[in-house]
Formats: sequence, C-alpha cells, structure tokens
Amino acid sequence: MEVFIHAANATFLVSFLVRDILKLRVLSVIGGGFLLAFFFLSNPVVWSGIGWNVVFSLINGVQITRLIMERRPVRLSPEEHKLHQLAFRALSPREMVRVLGVIDWLDPKDGDRLVETGRDPERLLVVVDGALDVVVGADHVARLGPGQFAGEMTFLTGNPPRADVVAVETSRIAALDGARLKKLLATDAELRGRPNRSWVPISFTPKSRCSPAVLRSDRWHIACDGRLR
Repeated sequence: MEVFIHAANATFLVSFLVRDILKLRVLSVIGGGFLLAFFFLSNPVVWSGIGWNVVFSLINGVQITRLIMERRPVRLSPEEHKLHQLAFRALSPREMVRVLGVIDWLDPKDGDRLVETGRDPERLLVVVDGALDVVVGADHVARLGPGQFAGEMTFLTGNPPRADVVAVETSRIAALDGARLKKLLATDAELRGRPNRSWVPISFTPKSRCSPAVLRSDRWHIACDGRLR
C-alpha cells in the first residue's frame, strides 16, 4: 500500500523540478493516479480523497488539452504564408491566424478605386500581388507594391483619407476590416501589447530608398534618403 504513496510523492517531486507547464500537469495527473490507487485500496476506502483527486485530474486534463491544442503546428495556406512574410513577420504563425480572422480578400481590376478621398474606407489594405497607385487630385504620388499598406493612417488617426488609392493592374489585396481589427485588439492582450510598428504599420513599408507619400502642411511629398521633396 505504501508503495503508492511513495510513487505519488516521487512523481510530484519530479513535477516540481520540470520547467515546462505541460510536463508538470501530466506528471501531476500520474501522481494523482497513484494516490487514487492508494485511496481505493485502503480499508476503508477513502472516498473523499478519491473525489478530490478526480476533480484535480479533470482540471489538469482540461488544461493539458488546451496546452496541446495551443502547441499544435499552425498551417497557413501559401497565400496566407506569403502575406505573413510580406507584412506581418513580427507575428508568430499562431498570432497570424488570429489576424487572418479579420481579413477579407479582394481582387480589384485595373482602375478600381479602393480608397476615396474624404470617405472612410473602414479597412486597412495590404498589397499581396499587383500594385496600387496613391493619387492626390491629378497628381500621382506613390505606387504601392507587395507588402505595402494603404489606409493605415486613417485607421490609426481616424481622419478621413486625403488621397485616392487605385489599382493599376489586377491585384490581390488583403483588407483588414477596421471594426473587427479594433475589436480584436480590444480583446487580445497579446496582440495589443505588441508595439504598433511590429505589425500595424505607422508608415508605408518602402521597397526602395524612396517611401510613399507623406502628408505635411496639406501637401504630399515623397521622402527619399530621409528628405521630403
């Protein structure tokens, strides 16, 4: 009989030495199993001890299942993986899955207007394939390629856009719905705790030494080598 007590305590001792929470919980369940055997084989049977150990084992079982589910490999589709690498590399694949939940995929044709001056687009756009032009009035101020964003300043500031964004060829665009994205940030402490620059861009991501348009004093400029033109 005492062998079960010794086995349980030895298992609990080992569980206190491991650093991984999943291993700790598994060892706790094993140790609880030895205690269950001891209580059941006692004379009389210790039903109160059996009851409490069943409760502890059930709680550990739920937590073990949750940990295993969280540690499962995340599989992104080729398109989702491309978006992850282009624009959200600072996020883990599992975090990326949560962001994908607020994304709608768009396939604009040449000439389609995705953002209009003065009208809240209610979404943040990421170019995955193709290209978008940023146009102010009759002036073309920037061309956005894969991995670059449109509408992020409207999302961050709440101000209406001061430029049009137009597709210049058949493109593939990931559109993050503004309302759903804000709700995600409000409820997901892990994502909310990340610096904005790590995944919600504050400025366009340049593919060359010249960045897209920067608004200053109600005029658009192109920044090249750190200078505004």
